[in-house]
Amino acid sequence: MHEFSIKTNMGWIILEKYKDVDNSLFVIVCRPKREDFAWGSYYNEDIGQWGQGHYDYKTLSTARKDMLERYPNLKQTY
Repeated sequence: MHEFSIKTNMGWIILEKYKDVDNSLFVIVCRPKREDFAWGSYYNEDIGQWGQGHYDYKTLSTARKDMLERYPNLKQTY
């Protein structure tokens, strides 16, 4: 298990994980202090960071919907 497989290096809780056809990892997180959700593309579990983040979603479902509209070929892994 990687150090940042259930929480990011910021302490945000990883709720869902997805992979694309190239095996790149995407995650949806809960940001408890802000009481909102975010998702990140190209997440690296070794360092707990992603390449590009998308923030300020009020619900998990709106974060998921936006991510899957932008990346429709993702497959959920967690």
